[in-house]
Amino acid sequence: MTQAAHAIAYNVSKALRYRERIVFSLIALVFVFASAYVYFVRQAIVNVVTRGAIVKAMQVKNAHAAALENQYFALKNSINLDTAASMGFSPVVVTAFIPAQTSVAISSHNEI
Repeated sequence: MTQAAHAIAYNVSKALRYRERIVFSLIALVFVFASAYVYFVRQAIVNVVTRGAIVKAMQVKNAHAAALENQYFALKNSINLDTAASMGFSPVVVTAFIPAQTSVAISSHNEI
């Protein structure tokens, strides 16, 4: 036998000595992976259900916001000069405008 064959035979005999440990380790590894798989599938299902509940809540809130917006526009469109006068508002008689020319104050020192 060659040296490679001796090395392979030695490794095989060593593996056979520890086969119970190897089998137990493989079974434990399969159990860990199966547990992780079950956990992650469960979390995915929980996330999908939670997302569905959030989508429903968002739809309710969007519908409420749309109803408030419609109410706002209806009230906004119902205001006219007669409504304003009945609320105590009066028309503006004198209109004053600010001229386009602006003056800027400049300070030569850092004074506040």
